[in-house]
Amino acid sequence: MAALLPEDVLIQLLGYGFEPWSSSGWYPAVPPTPNSIERIYQETGVKIPNLMIRMATECTSYGGWFGSIGEDSHNGNHLLVYNAYWHQEGLPKRYVIFNHGHDEDCDCWDTESPAEAEYPIVYVQISDDGAVNHVTPLAPGMAEYLDHQARSHAPRCPVKALRRRAKRLLAAYPELSNA
Repeated sequence: MAALLPEDVLIQLLGYGFEPWSSSGWYPAVPPTPNSIERIYQETGVKIPNLMIRMATECTSYGGWFGSIGEDSHNGNHLLVYNAYWHQEGLPKRYVIFNHGHDEDCDCWDTESPAEAEYPIVYVQISDDGAVNHVTPLAPGMAEYLDHQARSHAPRCPVKALRRRAKRLLAAYPELSNA
């Protein structure tokens, strides 16, 4: 794997990659607060990684991909709301969803896997009855996960101007290329 993108570049690229979902208004999310982060920890046992907090603070459009981690826990797009729903449906509590569960394809922290600084991230496919159909390891932590998301989605942004900016930005870091 290539070296990870600098955080400032990563955050910028993620903003491009969130389109068109961010401008649709379908998945609202508010920035996190110390209280909202603590509540998520208390209810899920997951300490939200600092990079995810930064991304959610600086990319107001993060709700297009991720569940809100802000004070809006009444929001149907909140991490706590859809984890409660899927766990009630039968998803094992070891999987804490942070990337939408609206399509039964979720990215989760696996809280039963050994964690050094963060829990590893897995892709979980859920059946209609909440049973897990498939689990695939994705990344050892949030930095690797977000780096992959930015590199994969920003250069394919459907907004032409953003797509071009993303490609130029990535081209400025040839030493970090996956090639």
